[in-house]
Amino acid sequence: MAKLSAKLMCEYAPGAWRLKVTGDNIEETLTRPDNAIFRKVTVHKERVGLAGYRRSVKIP
Repeated sequence: MAKLSAKLMCEYAPGAWRLKVTGDNIEETLTRPDNAIFRKVTVHKERVGLAGYRRSVKIP
C-alpha cells in the first residue's frame, strides 16, 4: 500500500512553516525571512496494539 503524502507552507512576517506529511510522519521546518532554518521538528505516530496510538516528537 502506498503512503499518502502532502506538503503545506504557511508564510508570515517572521518566517515560514513548511510541513511535509508522509504516512504517519510529519516533518516541520520553521525558516526566517533570510531562509535560515530556525527550528526543525519531526513527529511520528505509531499504532500500539489495540489500545490506540503513541506519538514521538524529535526536536534536534
